[in-house]
Amino acid sequence: MAAAKGFVDVVKVLCNANADVNKTPTCTSATPLYMACLNGHMAVVRALCLAKADLDKEFLRNKQTPLIVAAKNEKFQIANEIAKTLSAAHADLEKASATKVTPLHMACMNGNFELVEGLANCLCLSNFCTFLRRFCQEYEWESMPFHFLLDGSLMLESRVLRF
Repeated sequence: MAAAKGFVDVVKVLCNANADVNKTPTCTSATPLYMACLNGHMAVVRALCLAKADLDKEFLRNKQTPLIVAAKNEKFQIANEIAKTLSAAHADLEKASATKVTPLHMACMNGNFELVEGLANCLCLSNFCTFLRRFCQEYEWESMPFHFLLDGSLMLESRVLRF
């Protein structure tokens, strides 16, 4: 509950007291890290990462990871900061939900260019190109919202990703 509400000082006290940072309520299966990511509480995310929370533990109902739910946040600056923190702590950048949505899918669907760029730079180009083709096929887009340029970069809604 403290993580979901953003009470970082309470979270730190609990972590220092060796509380189980991956404990989930039986009814929801949402870890404190998942709830902090869902609600955009950056300081709590940092504290839980330092306490060695399971970065990839899935929410039971939809199998979304904390990184996927962070990428869903429409406050892009918060989403990007949380994603950088989780990535630096070695969260799985390619782990998909029950509906096969990855953090990169979610960032694309929300139009979060900076997060798309950051995740793409962390993934190798061949994986990223495969992702883009699969993404378009899964969503049955007749025209892609991006174009490959001659220099190997990618244009997404008039912005250019360089690899």
